[in-house]
Amino acid sequence: EATALIGNSTRPLVAVHVPGGRPVKQWDPDRFLTVARTLVETQGATIVLTGGRGDESLIEYMRAGLPADRVIDAAKASGLLAVGAILEQCDLMITGDTGPMHLAAAVGTPIVAVFGPSDPRRYRPRGPHDRIIRVDLPCAPCNRIRLPPARCTGRTPDCLALVTPDRVMDAALAILDECRDRRPNVSS
Repeated sequence: EATALIGNSTRPLVAVHVPGGRPVKQWDPDRFLTVARTLVETQGATIVLTGGRGDESLIEYMRAGLPADRVIDAAKASGLLAVGAILEQCDLMITGDTGPMHLAAAVGTPIVAVFGPSDPRRYRPRGPHDRIIRVDLPCAPCNRIRLPPARCTGRTPDCLALVTPDRVMDAALAILDECRDRRPNVSS
């Protein structure tokens, strides 16, 4: 299923998981789109969108903002094993602190993860090329995911709002450069 979905897509293959799972962990979808669009324009990347039930509007938003020939909708994969196989074929994953981040880590896919209120010392992926992007604030990480502080309820918390697309993009480019030799069909 993964091979059929990916086919002979142009590399690098960059999985992007926009859904945060909870509003307090949601990095701005516009920023995910900015990073994905820049990777397509500057690296010739194919973007592999992941998600699940309830994520359709975010996935459609991303699809609409990217060239149709450079996006693969992997959100309809048949199950966790298929998603793992898809992620294993990707050169990079860009996500927040999510379950799919841990799945990508399990199959060895390098990760750029945007962390806000979650404590990266506890939840971060630990691969040799993984990058955690976060801001240092006196209140972060609060690790108050299920019961966020009142000032963070109903809006994007400062610990996520202050993470810029440029920082995520820089980390993504560094990983793609470091891992160039592990990617098939890539010329130097």
